[in-house]
Amino acid sequence: MRSPAGYDPVQIGLHWTMAVLIASQFVFSGIVLPGWHYRIVTNEFLFTNGVIVHLGVGTAVLALVLWRIRVRRRHQPPAAPEGFDPRLEALSHLVHWISYGTMVAIPVTGLIAYFGNLRPVSVVHNALAVMLLGLVGVHAAGALYHQFIRHDGLLLRMIRSGRAE
Repeated sequence: MRSPAGYDPVQIGLHWTMAVLIASQFVFSGIVLPGWHYRIVTNEFLFTNGVIVHLGVGTAVLALVLWRIRVRRRHQPPAAPEGFDPRLEALSHLVHWISYGTMVAIPVTGLIAYFGNLRPVSVVHNALAVMLLGLVGVHAAGALYHQFIRHDGLLLRMIRSGRAE
């Protein structure tokens, strides 16, 4: 079976939907959750609109990443562009799987920290979020490198669907 030229439409949809949801979590967390630490210190639940949205979007991200992992395991990803360094390909796979693991761990630790009122777990949650931000940066830098320096069409695989040729 030949590799598809691009990702499956479901994979593309999940990728970009999750990108928007995760970006919104970073943007709005600092704006709408300034009292988050108050809940941990006073042992009171804060159910402001911001907290409810953050918990809901985080739970949606968890569901979507689990779906995405399932789809990824069932659908062969496109082959690497011709002349692609096998070490970079291995690094790419490593970054993807660490990112998936991080995207699972962040909402899980967030829910445990909030509903379990566990400050140490909230510290882990925040550290994982910073780690994910770094992974997203590496991922985006790699995509831009391929688009604007290598000109190998790699970025297009996540923009338009491709079928086996």
